[in-house]
Amino acid sequence: MPDRAWPGNYFYVEKRINYGQYDAFGPNLGSGIQIRYGPALNAETTGDPNSYTSLLDGTPETFTMADAALPLGRSIYDPNANVTFSALTSDSQLSKIYYSDGPPNWATNVSKSGDWVVVSAPNGVVHNVLLRNDGSFYIKVTDGANRIVAGKGCGYADGGGIKCIHPKAVLVVTGDKDDIVQISDSASNPIPAWVVPGPGTDYVLTGNGDDVALVKNNDLDIVGCGPGADILQGDAMEFTSGCEDRRY
Repeated sequence: MPDRAWPGNYFYVEKRINYGQYDAFGPNLGSGIQIRYGPALNAETTGDPNSYTSLLDGTPETFTMADAALPLGRSIYDPNANVTFSALTSDSQLSKIYYSDGPPNWATNVSKSGDWVVVSAPNGVVHNVLLRNDGSFYIKVTDGANRIVAGKGCGYADGGGIKCIHPKAVLVVTGDKDDIVQISDSASNPIPAWVVPGPGTDYVLTGNGDDVALVKNNDLDIVGCGPGADILQGDAMEFTSGCEDRRY
């Protein structure tokens, strides 16, 4: 499959089957789907070191490439090419993979936009988004058991979730279910956040920064503001606590 961002390079999708003494694969290489990236392969380039492909890591949260195949139900997103590969089915003989432009539309996407980190959580799924400090220089974003992908400027954190360099602020936009958004930061290293939940009865708990909760959606929402000069814009029915500037 050609990479439209870098003409002349390609994505290669493989299904490998353990067969014989040279195919003693790692834990999931025989059951998952391998995705490789590199230049065009033909007889003229065989043996040329510059023609070798690179195996993409389908489980970047681990410290080994022995389980690099993309497991069933997981997706891998390339922000440069802006394409997603998703493993739909996989057994010992046959696999089915879905290819689409852009990030997976059923997954929460976390990416950098200038000095901000943007968390975009899609409709149709109940979200439990948690943002917290990860050391002095990073933040970590998780979304319960939902799929979450790293976009431009962010990466996958050890143990799951997405890791980004500590931003100037964070924008969190959730979908149309009863969602939870929590900011768990420290007073010495706050994460200022703009939280924009969609329709539904949402629960928002902000952190130590100067935060903004935009919950005017004609639904009852529960908003707890932390320290800082916080702004809440919502409906008169909202249940709120600790928000200094309430606008209805």
